[in-house]
Amino acid sequence: AEVMGLYLRKVLSGLKVSFEQIRTVRSRGLRASFELPSKNDRDRVLEACFGENLILLPIGECSIGFYPPLDVRADAIGRAAAQLEVALQAVYEAES
Repeated sequence: AEVMGLYLRKVLSGLKVSFEQIRTVRSRGLRASFELPSKNDRDRVLEACFGENLILLPIGECSIGFYPPLDVRADAIGRAAAQLEVALQAVYEAES
């Protein structure tokens, strides 16, 4: 779980580089979250994730949380990251 938690943080940090709207990435073990600029942004990204068959959790005012099972594999984290990236592109590239 510790190794996969580090991998999850690395993947989310990589998305932060690609999407300036991701403000902070936080993690502790396999629990991870990232913050977006507003509640509206968070809700739009969550809706787009749902459209990609990815269910993430709203956290606090404007964050999104990952809570994968303890036995999650790297390929599942990678697949979730790819789905999240598609959702982020759908929300933020539509604004451009």
